[in-house]
Amino acid sequence: MSGNTLLGRNIVSDTLVALEGFTEAFVKEMFPEWNIKGVIVEPGGFRTDWAGGSLVRVPSLPPYDSEDSPSVLFKKHVTSQTFIGDPARAAKALVQIADMEEPPLRIQLGSESLLIVRHKAMKTISDGRKFEELTHSTNVDGIDKNTVLDMFPGVDA
Repeated sequence: MSGNTLLGRNIVSDTLVALEGFTEAFVKEMFPEWNIKGVIVEPGGFRTDWAGGSLVRVPSLPPYDSEDSPSVLFKKHVTSQTFIGDPARAAKALVQIADMEEPPLRIQLGSESLLIVRHKAMKTISDGRKFEELTHSTNVDGIDKNTVLDMFPGVDA
């Protein structure tokens, strides 16, 4: 599950972000001899009955029922979209990941998921570069930013 937010689905997105943070911390706390791994699966859209008959729909509250509200826009998007993911292939990929000696911390399933994750990562890097001076301005006096950056060899500053 992914920390990528879903328009009109804040509760779902918040839960996914919490699980992502938990998994990141969890894998760091596991002793190697325990052989316990954690993987954050970031799926794209899969051709299931998720938005069909298996979805329980409840009436929207009036404040959230306008044509331009995020929840209405999300419902329109989901019902009009043709998802590209094959659930059987996703299942095979998950089995393959489970069999890995060193699985990735994150894996995207589906081409659109990969593109969304890349876009988010590039936006984060771009924002970091754009506001780098503001970021460094919060250090206490006497801290040289280059000395700090040198503490992390291999990290592209």
